[in-house]
Amino acid sequence: MSNFTSVSIPNPLFQKTKKRLAGTGFTSVSSFVAFLLREFLSWSKEDRGKEDSIKEKLRKLGYF
Repeated sequence: MSNFTSVSIPNPLFQKTKKRLAGTGFTSVSSFVAFLLREFLSWSKEDRGKEDSIKEKLRKLGYF
């Protein structure tokens, strides 16, 4: 079982997000925010790997 914590966001942002979620598969603003964070964190890891790969290729070509 996962442990949870609270994150505070401005109420207008919460309300706007809640309206946007109508008709989507998300059951709550919390589930949407958790999805966004998971996506962002996985993207960041992938992006860092790509950046390292590009830097290595440029290094081999003599640009660094």
